[in-house]
Amino acid sequence: MVGGFPKKTFYKKKKKTINTETICLNGRSSFSIILNYVKPSLIYIPFYICNTMLDVLNSLKIKYKFYKIDNSFKSERIELLKNQWILKIPYFGIIKQEYEKNSIFDLSTSFFFKIKIQKVYFNSLRKFFHVKFGSNINLPIKIKLKDANKNEVNKFKLPKNINEFRTNEKRHYILHKNVIKHMNKDYFLNDFKKIKKERETNFKKLHRKLKKLNMLRFNLNEIQGPLYYPLLIRNGIIYKKKLNRNKIYNPNLWSEIVKRKNSHRFKFECDLAKNCIFLPVNEKLSKKHFEKLYEILDKN
Repeated sequence: MVGGFPKKTFYKKKKKTINTETICLNGRSSFSIILNYVKPSLIYIPFYICNTMLDVLNSLKIKYKFYKIDNSFKSERIELLKNQWILKIPYFGIIKQEYEKNSIFDLSTSFFFKIKIQKVYFNSLRKFFHVKFGSNINLPIKIKLKDANKNEVNKFKLPKNINEFRTNEKRHYILHKNVIKHMNKDYFLNDFKKIKKERETNFKKLHRKLKKLNMLRFNLNEIQGPLYYPLLIRNGIIYKKKLNRNKIYNPNLWSEIVKRKNSHRFKFECDLAKNCIFLPVNEKLSKKHFEKLYEILDKN
């Protein structure tokens, strides 16, 4: 399930102090603020990315070029010129991305990725936790944003199921304000260390069972609180439908990329969009869940 929906056993007893935090409405808001700060003449972005990020770039009239990734989700080497930047994604918390000068880290799918505090990055909280919205943002300088008011966030509801989560998604927009005062309080009770460990355990459990089927390659030492277990198989699109029919939710990520101009140059990325199955690894999974999942995939 997107959003984690953790059990109460993954909550701490004491609430974390939140006075100094800045939390934007969502990843696209954080990305927009960062771009306004760094003002790139050109930014390199992976072809395997959602259209929402392109919309941010287009709205700011920032030029961009696509780059490729390999079957470990690692990016090709890019030589940056003066005032050019690169958007790096440690996809789904399963790979390590090295920092280079003029890098922006998109941690939307990798909340637990370790990164030095002085680097430029943003994330997305609702992909991991049971929240309405939220994105941590970090820049080399301390930024001061105005606080959002109730009218700017009151249309977002705490989702109780996947349909409500999707409805929330459609309501999101860019807002250059701090929403910290409107975050639901349970977020600050999350035991992040415990959640991270449980996700890694579930990922490794799946990998032991499915690695022979998987066309992707992982280094388990790089796994950091993953969002999903990506499983790339032939005819994956058929198995995605079977899993959904059996109420094992797996998102259909970024299928829109196959319709982009020059998509024929990015065959691997398009194969991911069509056939990669993103299996849940969140901290609420049961033994019965895994058994049902294996039963379906064993027919591959």
